[in-house]
Amino acid sequence: SPQSLHNLLTTSSASLRILACPDGKPMQSILSKPIDNLLIVIGPEGGFTDEEISTAQDHGFQQMSLCQNILRIETAAVAAAVIAGQCKHAL
Repeated sequence: SPQSLHNLLTTSSASLRILACPDGKPMQSILSKPIDNLLIVIGPEGGFTDEEISTAQDHGFQQMSLCQNILRIETAAVAAAVIAGQCKHAL
């Protein structure tokens, strides 16, 4: 069922938690080690608020960038899944 972003950020049990942000680290560098499970949170149009980023960081999320451009949400979701899949196969 749907949940609030705050609830998702504060209750996730994923071993690697990523917040997709344009000024984050390249995704390939974050996904360079084996992981059990992964959560990638892609923000709304206009990006995350400073408060949302702070809450995410306080709960172990790393900021990650998909590419040099800002992508539409539907494109960002596909790009994140493809990059995560490629990194997993490269491990």
